Amino acid sequence: MSRRAHLLTHPDIVNPVTIVTAALVPLASVLLGAALTYWLNVRGRRHRLVEDQFNAAILAVAVADASKYYLSGTARPPHMQDAQYGQMLANMNQAAIESHAKRLAEAREAIARLVQYEPQLAPYYRDAEALVNEPDAILRMLVDARARHI
Repeated sequence: MSRRAHLLTHPDIVNPVTIVTAALVPLASVLLGAALTYWLNVRGRRHRLVEDQFNAAILAVAVADASKYYLSGTARPPHMQDAQYGQMLANMNQAAIESHAKRLAEAREAIARLVQYEPQLAPYYRDAEALVNEPDAILRMLVDARARHI
């Protein structure tokens, strides 16, 4: 065995390459693990954000559709006079119409957030009547788009 080979393999002799390797390999391993974990977390967070936005839009469109079928009347309580009952029905109708308009606005807003992922949704947030006239088609489109993006 040559003197050089003997120096590189002898257990009592400290080799600078061995010291550097012993220090860098664990450090590189930790850094690689941290980078991989960070990348997976960021990717997972983005994935969940997109899924949450699609779920919110689906819910908002369904709620807006359901809000057009409001309670328009109720039995008149025996103690209530006709004028009071008429006023109560008018208030119920006004509150229902206001609620429906609010739900439509929320659904349009939720769809607007998704246009960056699905540009073909743009006409549905621009046209409030589309949500009233085509809720089932919009819901199908949202569910299909969600499946593509998650």
